Amino acid sequence: MKIIFVAKDMGGANVTLPLATVCREKGDDVIVITEGLASGMFEKGGFAPYFKGTINFGEEPFTLDAMAVRHRHPSIRTLW
Repeated sequence: MKIIFVAKDMGGANVTLPLATVCREKGDDVIVITEGLASGMFEKGGFAPYFKGTINFGEEPFTLDAMAVRHRHPSIRTLW
């Protein structure tokens, strides 16, 4: 199964990184999108983010078209 995880800060990474790790260990294809300090946490956990946002959104804003990512990977399991 292909699963996407998104973390925008350390709090989000603290929750999603362990889940992403378990999914990867079970053989799932994990796609990671991160922002700020969450990027470093996922990289330390052995993940290469598909997209990495800036550390300070106020100084360096960015956008990500989440639906474009979803269309590029149609087999992604969406949970929301």
